[in-house]
Amino acid sequence: FKENISTLEFIRSGKELYEEGLYVELQAYQHQLFIDFQEVYDAKGDYKRLSENLHGRGVPSMQQALDELQLLPVHEAFQQLLSRDTLATLEEYWFSKKNVSFDVISDNYAKLLRQVQHHLGSHIHEVVIVEEMLKDVRAMRMLTDVFSVVDKHDQRVDKPGELFFSDLDSSRHHDALVVFAWISLRNLGKLIPDSRIQHSDMVFDILHLNEVFDQLMEGHGYDNNQRETTLPLLKALLFCHKPPMASEGGWYQDSLLKLFNDQNGREFLLINSYNGIWYYNKERFELLVRWLFIVSLLQDIETSGNTQRELEEVVKASYRRFKELLMVGEKTHYRVEQLTEILVHYANKSDVRIL
Repeated sequence: FKENISTLEFIRSGKELYEEGLYVELQAYQHQLFIDFQEVYDAKGDYKRLSENLHGRGVPSMQQALDELQLLPVHEAFQQLLSRDTLATLEEYWFSKKNVSFDVISDNYAKLLRQVQHHLGSHIHEVVIVEEMLKDVRAMRMLTDVFSVVDKHDQRVDKPGELFFSDLDSSRHHDALVVFAWISLRNLGKLIPDSRIQHSDMVFDILHLNEVFDQLMEGHGYDNNQRETTLPLLKALLFCHKPPMASEGGWYQDSLLKLFNDQNGREFLLINSYNGIWYYNKERFELLVRWLFIVSLLQDIETSGNTQRELEEVVKASYRRFKELLMVGEKTHYRVEQLTEILVHYANKSDVRIL
């Protein structure tokens, strides 16, 4: 039933109502109005567990609370997968170039896949998806190796590897979290039927992961600003899936155009109006393009059999495109209309430079 003033929803067992009635404590001049009483039959015991967890408290949505209760095994497995130990292992492998064992990570990922399949009723061999996840993890190591080679032979001040991956431990931890969360959720989305998911970012809503991921970041010591930025960034990256054989320039531009028209993308870019002109946030735009550069290269490595030399050239070409997009942002003074006009014009012209 629902309390009309607070709009909170409550649940009580029939036995409790029969034996104790509906007990309510009110302060002076306080009143409550209970409406929308419904009787539900608890065939699986889920409502009993929910009632015991709430201890009489009201919630904004009883259905959402029930969904989250049923998803608790998924949430616990997700938090275990993205634990401090996991990220420490990946930091050593990706950034310190150490050999590590992936046994625990693979086992935890397989556990998460099983829980998701149980919840969704899907049937996909988990071993295949675990292998695809590990392939992405190894691709990230290849990318950092290529960055090291390119940086060593590049005379520019802003070298790709130094620009994208900091030597600061706190930044490396954050980079590892974003990369592995993207890898894990991107592959996890393959368990969800196409009828329910059009973009991989929808996995957050389908599995109610928003609050879980925020709690996970808080546990890792991230401040409010980092948490408010990282979740929408991750959703934006999952939204931008790069099709095989997509042209580098065309994909960057097409992805940005889609994000400017997507609600989550607009929220991440902090799009706002001033004197009738729509602007996007400079720092958020640069952060987004930086990470599009990374995930684009990861997908290139995953789907290609390029040699080390060829990958170096791919990194250099993609880096030039990245710098070009940043220059476009600066040239348009971070105005939405001007940027989108340029992106629309060149979205399918990968052989033409933007500037």
